[in-house]
Amino acid sequence: MNHKVSVITPVYKSEQYLEETLSSLAEQDYSNVEFILVDDCGGDGSVDICEYFAEQDSRFVLLRHTENRCASAGYNTGIEYALENGSEYIMFLDNDDIAEPNFVSSAVELITRTGTDIAAFDYEMFTEQNGIRVKYPDIYKTPPDVLPRNRIIKPLQDPPYLTLFNGPWIKIRRADLLRKHKDVRFQEVGGVYFGDISFWAKEFYYAKTFVLSDVCLAKYRVTHTNSTNKINNCDGYFNEFHETRRFITKHNAHGTNFAKVNFDKSIQTLEGAYNGFDLDEDTKAKLKTVIDRYLSEEKALGNC
Repeated sequence: MNHKVSVITPVYKSEQYLEETLSSLAEQDYSNVEFILVDDCGGDGSVDICEYFAEQDSRFVLLRHTENRCASAGYNTGIEYALENGSEYIMFLDNDDIAEPNFVSSAVELITRTGTDIAAFDYEMFTEQNGIRVKYPDIYKTPPDVLPRNRIIKPLQDPPYLTLFNGPWIKIRRADLLRKHKDVRFQEVGGVYFGDISFWAKEFYYAKTFVLSDVCLAKYRVTHTNSTNKINNCDGYFNEFHETRRFITKHNAHGTNFAKVNFDKSIQTLEGAYNGFDLDEDTKAKLKTVIDRYLSEEKALGNC
């Protein structure tokens, strides 16, 4: 098992957690891997940390943007580099998350053993105070069957399961899937913070087979900063939803109810943030304006 794997990490204003993230990559027990770090001009000490790891470990590759573009652009820069340099499999890791030592090796073992296009695994959401394990529905793991695409449509239409499938960083995919389908990229319009929504919808559409594992391979850090950034950029959330709906409509993908369920989930998430977070009045007003506008649009289309 010596397939070339690329792990892509966009880097932006993450010096508080970045060393821990990159250390978790440096401790991987898989040899034929490159860690592609994409500096997105955050202006803090993050790039110094990247340079240190690149100097100490040849598996780290540092790419630089000339101006701040957003995390989605960082992922795309890393994807193009990986494809041009012969990667066979591609994974992602955010710049404040933590990879288990077998993050790469277990993912490669699963996808090569099953011969699938995409393999996904469990992860743990955590704050500095606690960790919460996130698991896939057991019916898709016992036994860990190889799933043809029509077997994964139903959970994608069920709101409780939507968040289990949308994280690109909890999956490994064949690089050829992205080579062949150049529209499977992250949206860069308007500084999108939610560029993974349309990405995973597209890669699911093009993938012929998919498998799930109950092995926990990554830890997703939840911080007040990344939650606030997403709220302040909530327009990006709906830009992504519109791109997802456009793709679904064009290809008649994932079942007719998927777009509506995806939108309902988006509204629930933002309404939960509105009611549950300690937001200043300006942010709450902006959030409510966006929610009301898109609800109005969906009502006009008969989707709610």
